[in-house]
Amino acid sequence: MKHQLDEATAHVYQVLLERFGEPIGKAPATPGVPDERTDEAKKKGPSKKAAKSWVKGTKKFSDKVDKAKKMGMKSPSGFAAWMQHKATGEWPSES
Repeated sequence: MKHQLDEATAHVYQVLLERFGEPIGKAPATPGVPDERTDEAKKKGPSKKAAKSWVKGTKKFSDKVDKAKKMGMKSPSGFAAWMQHKATGEWPSES
């Protein structure tokens, strides 16, 4: 039974590799090996101090969005909302 399960797992893994290509991260191409992420991949974004300094000098949410647009963000309103939440603990819709 265990042998059949191992064969089935290997087959499914092989099909996934054929469809989606290389394994994720630095993990070797063997089934059952977890993805090895670096410490940078686990990072949760800027610190509260950095967010406060970014928000500093902006009073309205539109000012924060304009500041994010100047930085070239893909989603300036989302970035501004996230930075405000990180700095104050409130989302813009809550204030």
